[in-house]
Amino acid sequence: MSDIINNEKRARQLLLFRGLLSSRGLSPTDIDCAADFSPNAFIYLEVKRRGQTMPYGQRLHYERMIKAFKNKVDALVVVATHNEPCENDVVVADTDVQMLYRKSEGKWRKPKVDAKFKDVWAWFAGLHGVRPVDCCKDS
Repeated sequence: MSDIINNEKRARQLLLFRGLLSSRGLSPTDIDCAADFSPNAFIYLEVKRRGQTMPYGQRLHYERMIKAFKNKVDALVVVATHNEPCENDVVVADTDVQMLYRKSEGKWRKPKVDAKFKDVWAWFAGLHGVRPVDCCKDS
């Protein structure tokens, strides 16, 4: 299985947002994972270390972004956690889903059952007629 990293040194390079803060405290954010399963189906993932919560501004950014989609668009934000030490890589598929924000629901909620991100990915892909090729295979 390929992790699709073209340049590992560059992938490990920090992106610093110096000089981009505003007088209102506005600062840029990043998105850990984004995919579109069709022109009308988008999924986003924010990964946090276990015990961390998403800052208010980042949560608000995701909510506004999702609400800005047109009516026929299905969009989902997933917040998942891991407990890997800094020196270890994090396998995104195996992160634990903590919170979901779906456009059609318009609110954050906990998953109804314990789930890994790969489970949510496969479920959302299946809703939109996409068969994930390797998201559910063991590495």
